[in-house]
Amino acid sequence: MGGKRLTCVALALALLAGGAAGGALADDDHHRDREGHGKKHGRDHDRDREHGLAAADSPEYRETCGACHFAFPAGLLPAESWRRILAGLGDHFGNAVEPEPAAHQAVAAFLEAGAADRSGGEESAKLLRGLGPEPPLRITDLPGFRREHRKLSADVAGRPSIGSLANCPACHRTAASGDFDDDNVSIPRQ
Repeated sequence: MGGKRLTCVALALALLAGGAAGGALADDDHHRDREGHGKKHGRDHDRDREHGLAAADSPEYRETCGACHFAFPAGLLPAESWRRILAGLGDHFGNAVEPEPAAHQAVAAFLEAGAADRSGGEESAKLLRGLGPEPPLRITDLPGFRREHRKLSADVAGRPSIGSLANCPACHRTAASGDFDDDNVSIPRQ
């Protein structure tokens, strides 16, 4: 049987954006120097937190996918994207992934129910705004993701402690709880 066998369903979610999933936080925060920090589009951050993404609270999802990379909130991609990712596990971005059938089913149900186009959340809707007819396989290809990260210099994703823009927790200290609020961003210098 060709290819490396892995036990996580979504190993390549981090690879979807072309980089590593691990990363360390640093104490510096270039992001805080940005104009308007503390306010977001004229609204208080506290109000926006009420509309954050649901955390990856499925034990099967955290164990199956989070064993290899950050367990992305389901609300970061539309349901069709998650279906396409799970349907391509035989060649999951260069790796064959073979989860246990029960885990696969539980992960699929979790991702489908919490998908960006199903969750009804404000943050998910923002990510999808401007999405064309073809749902992306990469979180970094979402129009909202690109808008939110457009001001980052080109070298940021290549820093060793980040590795890729798909490595959310490298900069978003509260990403694991579904909170991607600007107030909780700390961009490592290296």
